[in-house]
Amino acid sequence: MEQSAQNAAQAGIGALRKAGVTAVFGNPGTTELPLMQALSGQPEMHYYLGLQEGVSVGMAAGYAAASGKPGVVMLHAVPGVSNGLSHYYNAFRNGLPVLMISGQSDRAHQYLSPMLYGNLETATAAYSKWTWEARTAEEIPVVMVRAFSEAAAAPSGPTFLSLPLDLQLQPVESSDGHVFAQPRLGAAAASDIAECAHLLRRATNPAIVAGDLIGRNRCEADLVQLATNAGCAVYWEPMSLFANFPADNPAFQGVLFPSGEDFRRVFRDHDVVLWCGSDLRAPLLYDGTLWHDASTDVIVLSDRTAGISDGFAPALLLVGDPAATLQEIGGELGLAGFDADAAHVRERRERLANAAAARRAKITAAAQKRAAQVPLAPVSVIDEILTALPRNAIVVDDAVSNSGWVSMCGQYGDAISYLGPSKGGGIGFGLPVALGAKVAQPERPVVAFLGDGAAMYSIQGLWSAAHHDLPVVFVILNNSSYRILKGGILTMFGDTHDADALATVPGFDLNTPAIDFVALARSCGVAARRIDSPGQCADAMREALASGKPYLLDIGVERDVRKVLR
Repeated sequence: MEQSAQNAAQAGIGALRKAGVTAVFGNPGTTELPLMQALSGQPEMHYYLGLQEGVSVGMAAGYAAASGKPGVVMLHAVPGVSNGLSHYYNAFRNGLPVLMISGQSDRAHQYLSPMLYGNLETATAAYSKWTWEARTAEEIPVVMVRAFSEAAAAPSGPTFLSLPLDLQLQPVESSDGHVFAQPRLGAAAASDIAECAHLLRRATNPAIVAGDLIGRNRCEADLVQLATNAGCAVYWEPMSLFANFPADNPAFQGVLFPSGEDFRRVFRDHDVVLWCGSDLRAPLLYDGTLWHDASTDVIVLSDRTAGISDGFAPALLLVGDPAATLQEIGGELGLAGFDADAAHVRERRERLANAAAARRAKITAAAQKRAAQVPLAPVSVIDEILTALPRNAIVVDDAVSNSGWVSMCGQYGDAISYLGPSKGGGIGFGLPVALGAKVAQPERPVVAFLGDGAAMYSIQGLWSAAHHDLPVVFVILNNSSYRILKGGILTMFGDTHDADALATVPGFDLNTPAIDFVALARSCGVAARRIDSPGQCADAMREALASGKPYLLDIGVERDVRKVLR
C-alpha cells in the first residue's frame, strides 16, 4: 500500500474530521504537540482553548448537550486529566457523550516514571464507558473513531483515549477513514408495551416523570402526545439537565427536587407512575432506599439495563429506544380501545391545567411581591430576566441555592432551552457548559445563571468567551457565600444554629475580601456591570444581548438562609 506523509496524530485527527467533528476543546501540553500540529492542517476543525482543564471538559459537555453529538476535548497527561476529572464526572452522571483524549509519555521510558507519567486508563475508568491506551500507531485513527462512536451509542457517556507520544509521531499508511456503525435500540418488547398500556388505561391518576433520557434523545414531542392522550401529570426528574417536557404545557406539574419527601409525594399522589429514564433516584442525604409502596404501579423506561430499578420496586421495566417506545405505547392504547376524549380523561386534563395555572400564578405572585426588595430577591431577579429573554434562548442553570427558581420560573419549550445543574453535584459546571452550548448553537442566545461560588470554580472561562468571541451572558446571583451549605447546616442541626451561630462556622462566606466580578470580568475582556437596585435587570439583560459580545451581570441578592437538602 502506498505510504502517506502523515503521522499517526494527523491520521487520527483526520479520522475525527471525517466522522463529523468540527469543534475540539482543550488545554495543550508537550505530549499533545503532534495532535496540535495536526489540528493546524484541518481548517474546518476549530480549537477552543480553556485556561483550566475543567473549563475545557465543561465546554465539551455543553457542546454535547446542545448539539446531541459527542464533545471532543484534549488534555495534557496526568496533571491535565486530573484537573478535568470533576467535570468529566459531571458528564458521566449526566450521560453526556464526551471523548477525552490525552497524550501519554513515550513508551520507551515509562518504566522510569518520568515527569507527567501515570496510568491514565485507571484514573478515568470509573467514569468512562470505554477507555483505551494505544498500543500501535496504526490503531490510533481506528480507536479515535471507535471512542467517538462509543460515546454516542446508547446509553451515551464519556470515553477516554491515551496516546503515547512516540506512537503519535510514527508514520502510518493512508486511509480512507474508519466508520463504526451506530447501534440503535428498537422499541421495547411488544408484550411489555402492551402491559404498560394496560396499566395506564386502568389508572385513575397517572403520572410521568420525564428524565433526561427524553431530552438527550430529543423526543419530548412524543412524550407530550402520550401525556396528553392519557391525561397524565408530568414532572421533570430531579436535577434535570434538559427541559424534558415543555414547561408551558398544561400537563406540566413542576420540578421534582432530590429529596425523599418529594419522591414519596409523587408516588403517594399517583396510582401509576411512568418513570422515563431518570438518572437520579436518591436524595443527597440518606432518607431510605424505596420511595413507594405496593399501592403504586411503577413503570421504568430506560435505554440500559444496569441500575434501572434502583430506588424502586417496578411493576414493569421497558428497555428500548425512548421515542419508538413512547410511540408504540400510544399506539397500543388506541388499539386497546382507550378513549382520549372520555369524560374522565378530559376531567383529568382540566384538573391538571388548573393546577398548572395555579402553580404558575403562585410563582409570579412571589416574584411581584418581592420585586422592590433590597437586597434583591432571587425569585424576582430570575423572573424579571427570564421574561425579557427571546423565546429561543438557552438558559444554563448553575445557580445552586437558587436553581429551584431558575427551573420553576421559565416557560421552557424545547429540550435544550434549559440546561440544568449536574446530577454529579459538582458546581462550576454551568459557565463552561454555556460556552459549549453557544459553540453548538451559535444562532440562539445563551444566558447562564451562576451562583457566585459556582462561578469561581470555572472563572477562567470568561477569558475563553472573550478570546473566541462567544456572546454568552453570565448572570452572577451574588450572595457572597456558599448559601446552600448554610441551609444544610440548618437542616442537619435545626434550631441550634441561628444567624449568629452560622457566622461561627468556617468556610461558608466569600465576603472578606468581596469578589469584584465586574473587575474580574473586564480583566478577561468581558463587559460587565453591577446591579443592586430593583427594576434594572430586564433592561440590563436586553442591553447585554444586544451587545453581541460576552457580558457579565453581577447582581447582589439577599443572603437570608433557609433549610435545604431535605
